[in-house]
Amino acid sequence: MGWHGSRLVTITSASLALGCGGLGTLAPEPAAHIALRSDGHCYRSVRVDCPPDASCNPPPPEEVACPPLATQRYIPAPDGTCRRDAQLDCPTDTDCSSTIHDVACPPSLVRAITRGEDGQCTARRELECPQGAGCEPFPEAPIDCPEALVAPGTLSLSHVYGCLLDGSPADCPPEIPLRPLRDGYVVSVDSDGRCTAFDARPSPCPPDATCNPPPPQRISCPPDVTPTP
Repeated sequence: MGWHGSRLVTITSASLALGCGGLGTLAPEPAAHIALRSDGHCYRSVRVDCPPDASCNPPPPEEVACPPLATQRYIPAPDGTCRRDAQLDCPTDTDCSSTIHDVACPPSLVRAITRGEDGQCTARRELECPQGAGCEPFPEAPIDCPEALVAPGTLSLSHVYGCLLDGSPADCPPEIPLRPLRDGYVVSVDSDGRCTAFDARPSPCPPDATCNPPPPQRISCPPDVTPTP
C-alpha cells in the first residue's frame, strides 16, 4: 500500500495481471481518499495492496461530487480578496484532504471607524458570514474620517439599530450603512423624544426559573418609529 506522487498507489484486477505479474490480491474493501483541490473540485483515489518489490500503475484519480462541508472559514486579505478554508465531512472509511483556496468574498460592511489622537481614522470591516460558516475580520485599514468623528473616538454600528459614538446613540455616516431595526425589538419614545429599544422576543428562560430580560438599549430614533404610550 502506498502513494504515487500525490496520489495513492492502487491497482485493478487488470493491472495485477499485467503490471504486477499476476502476483498479489486486491484488498476486499479498498480504502479511498478524496481531495478537495484549489479549483473547488473533488477527486477520489482508491488505495489497495501492491505486492512487495512490484511496480503498480494506479488508475488516475477520478472527479467526484464533493461531500458536504463539515466546516468552512473565510479569511479576508488587506487587498479585499478572500480565501476559504473548507473541511469535508468525510464519508466512513475514507480519508479527506482540502486546500485553502481563493473564493469570492461574501458581502461585507464597515462596523466601526476609529479616530486616533493623530487625527487619522481606521475602519474595521467585517464579512456578513454565510450561515454555518466562520469568518475572520478584515485587517483594519485607513479611511477618510467622517464628519461626525471630529475628535478621537469610535463610531460603531449598534447591534440593535443605528450607530453609537463611544457608546452613545449617533447617526450613521455614509461609510457605515444604516441597517433595519433588529428583528424582535420594539421601540418606545420618551417624553423628551429619545428612543429606547426593548427585546420583545420570547424568553429562553427554563421553566420554574427566574430570568432577567436583556437590558433596554438607547438608540437613535428610526425615521418611521411610532411613539408608544
